[in-house]
Amino acid sequence: MVIATRPPRVLSVEDYRENWQPQGFRLIVIGPTSTWRQEWGEWEAIRDIVQNALDEAEAYRWGYDDEGLWISDRGRGVAVADFLLGPPKMKPDYARGKFGEGMKIASLALVRKGYHVHIETVGRELWILFLQQVVDGTAETLAALWRPNGRMQGTEFHIIGYTGPAFEDRFVVNLPRTSILTETPSPLAVPIRR
Repeated sequence: MVIATRPPRVLSVEDYRENWQPQGFRLIVIGPTSTWRQEWGEWEAIRDIVQNALDEAEAYRWGYDDEGLWISDRGRGVAVADFLLGPPKMKPDYARGKFGEGMKIASLALVRKGYHVHIETVGRELWILFLQQVVDGTAETLAALWRPNGRMQGTEFHIIGYTGPAFEDRFVVNLPRTSILTETPSPLAVPIRR
């Protein structure tokens, strides 16, 4: 995928109104400042994006293109409200994420590291960035530009500029059949709900 125009990593409200609102983008303020969760890096961010993909589908896909790393699933998509801090609704018991923070922390960590984060999901596209807010001085808070698109299924996170490892060896999914040493029937007849 080639992306012709991308917003800056730090956007002012004036820049949004002048350049991005006329293109049909809406702005959502997610909230945490750019200094939140400093211990998160690329591994933690990619781990959480993959976990979200696996909550939506039994497998995920990933790869590199001219822009960087992409991670995708064939799930139901992500609502704009899901980008707000804290879950808008309770997640099912089987979900890996519970608190509604991971996707936001992952995006924040990646933008803080200097990457552009572009998300295409069912019915919309989003650019994750920092919004420069005027307080006693200025503060950069996590935000997203979003607008409708025609995507019908799944979500794709695109980490633009990232060419490092995808950490695929750390996830026990997408295993090639040759990696399975033995198979036995599960002793569980009914899934255990937490």
